[in-house]
Amino acid sequence: MEEKHPTLITAGIILDKEYTDDQLDEISQQIYQKLQPVLDEISQNVNALNTQTISFTELDPEIENCFQCKNCNRWTTHGERSNYINGLPIGFTLNGADYCEACLIHLNNPTCDKNS
Repeated sequence: MEEKHPTLITAGIILDKEYTDDQLDEISQQIYQKLQPVLDEISQNVNALNTQTISFTELDPEIENCFQCKNCNRWTTHGERSNYINGLPIGFTLNGADYCEACLIHLNNPTCDKNS
């Protein structure tokens, strides 16, 4: 029988400006208070392990594996690198420009409907 491993499910919120540590603490408490009842209910319904955390990653392309798509400006992470940021969409570099996966598909297939 194949050994089963726990699965971590994450959801991301990108804040559009910088906040102080105190402000981030307040925001994280607000998020936690709103999400905790929902997480508890879901955890009970799917027999989940009861471990929930809130973490922050500063999206600084000079430090982290992240970039904004040249086409749509969506934050994403390089899929071909081992240090990708879990929770961000995967992206790639094409001809020296960085694109999210969705835009790269549309750029490489002109028959795709960009809004689909």
